[in-house]
Amino acid sequence: MRKRRKNHLGFEDRVANFQQPRLDTGTYWWVVAMDEGKRYVIGPSYSEQDAWDLGYQKLDCPFEVRALRTRDTATATRMLKGKKLQEAGNLGDAVRRTKHKV
Repeated sequence: MRKRRKNHLGFEDRVANFQQPRLDTGTYWWVVAMDEGKRYVIGPSYSEQDAWDLGYQKLDCPFEVRALRTRDTATATRMLKGKKLQEAGNLGDAVRRTKHKV
């Protein structure tokens, strides 16, 4: 006959320690900064406030927080470059604006 393992936590303790899983909203927040001609993309964060806090902790230069629909850093960087290109109209103007604007 098999012995049943006793659970060390009672039902009330298990309910009290239960953590709600984070719901995937599809939008992630990224910190975007430009310092001495180098672009920094930091993230993702699950909330805008978390992204602002992350930017203040890690960066000493001006930055902005952007909402993107990806968790992948490479994809986020490509999306940001694509948006700059769409705003500029041609590649040369996009590169110039990227170097001067956050």
